[in-house]
Amino acid sequence: MAEASPHITMHRDFSPRRRSERERLVLSVLCGASSVRTAFERELAARGFRVRPEARMKLLLDVPRAHAVRALEELDRSGLKVVVVTWNTCPEYLEDLRELRPEVLLSDEFFLRQDLDDALLRGLSLVSGGETYSFTPGPKTALTRSERVVLRYAAYGWNNRRISRKLCLSEQTDKNRLRSVYRKLGLCNRAQAALYYWGIMQPPD
Repeated sequence: MAEASPHITMHRDFSPRRRSERERLVLSVLCGASSVRTAFERELAARGFRVRPEARMKLLLDVPRAHAVRALEELDRSGLKVVVVTWNTCPEYLEDLRELRPEVLLSDEFFLRQDLDDALLRGLSLVSGGETYSFTPGPKTALTRSERVVLRYAAYGWNNRRISRKLCLSEQTDKNRLRSVYRKLGLCNRAQAALYYWGIMQPPD
């Protein structure tokens, strides 16, 4: 399924102060969709940001869905500082991202409240100064951590046997946890769980 390009406010501020702030920040863009990555790199360069593939500051775009979780799991982050931008508002997915401890975690709601320059300058400046920052919507998840992990792997399309082996559980324990996930979130099956986790479907009221 093709991914829609993420929406951001495209106002450009070319004031000398902002230009100086941007030029001090060197970053690279990570994204699972090459066309989105290229477009974002061009936009950043047009705004005066210094984009270099070897930069130790990484702007990780969560495109396609769930790319950020997988990238954070696989990325050798020694010496890197990672700013994640996600368009997924599922509370459990956001908790999974927080647990992987990126230096900055921003949601699309953040970009809707600020233009791109304001959003990136604030996040990247904090990272450069050794701080961490998170701006994501609530509420928090109703699931326990163990239930959230089962939901995550079910959303990956894993069957009960594979999940139980990964987590060193009995298959019955895995089934029980998944049933608890369905009950708490008002879901009926794995397909709904996956759609919910990827931020495509809201659970029924």
